[in-house]
Order: sequence, then structure tokens, then C-alpha cells
Amino acid sequence: MCFFTARRRRQDEEERRRQVMKLREESEKRREEAEKMPCFRLRRNLAAYEMEEGRRIRRAAERAKAMENAEAAGKVQGKGKNVPPQVARMEKEKMRKDKKEEEKLKAKVEKERKKREEEAKKKREREAKEKELEKKRKEASKKRKTAKRK
Repeated sequence: MCFFTARRRRQDEEERRRQVMKLREESEKRREEAEKMPCFRLRRNLAAYEMEEGRRIRRAAERAKAMENAEAAGKVQGKGKNVPPQVARMEKEKMRKDKKEEEKLKAKVEKERKKREEEAKKKREREAKEKELEKKRKEASKKRKTAKRK
């Protein structure tokens, strides 16, 4: 009896292993078929492009920061003067603050421009509505006059 139980257990385990292997093979086959589809290639290429674009943006940001640091150091050092790092750091902070203020000013101007555009748009819509109402009133008046004449 014990012999049959162990044999049965072993057969069940082998069957489970075969099923798992079969499922793995099927999923692998499905994945390979999906990779052959053009949409998969497009998605993969797009992901690669986005990664490369991210790298480009990061490199550009690093270059900009390096230029900013060099510019700050150049401003501080002037004509070959050696300046302590603290002064260079202060100049760098000053440049950052100036840049930040400039961006705030640009944002404020842009916000005001959008506000003016929105107000102008609302005014045009209001005038168009009034014009339409005036047209309807005139048409109604004409209808009444023609109705009185008959």
C-alpha cells in the first residue's frame, strides 16, 4: 500500500511539473508571437526613444548647470583674481535668485496676458449674444408689423 502511495505522489508531482513546463512554453510562445507584431515593435522602439530623450534632457540640464557655474565663477573671478569659494557660492546663489525672479515675472506677464485674452473672449461672446438677441427682436417686430397689416 505504501509503495502505491509513494508512486502515486511521484506521478502527481511529475504531472504538475509537466503542466508548469507546458504553461511556460505556451507563455514564451505567446510572448514571441507578440514581439513579432508591429505594434509591439512600435511600443518597444517608442520606449527606447523615450529613454534616449530622457538621457538627452538630463545631459542638457547638466550642461546648463555647468555653464551656469562657469558663468558665476567667471563673474566672481573677473580678471584673473582668485576668489574664495564662499564668494563664488554667493554669486551663484544671486544668479539663481535673479533667474527665479525673472521666471516669476515671465509667469506673471503670461498669466495677465491669458486673463486679458479670456476677458476679450468673454466680451466677444457677450456681444455676439446681444447681437443675436437684437436680431431676434427685429425679426419678431417685423412679424408683428406684417401680421397687423394683414
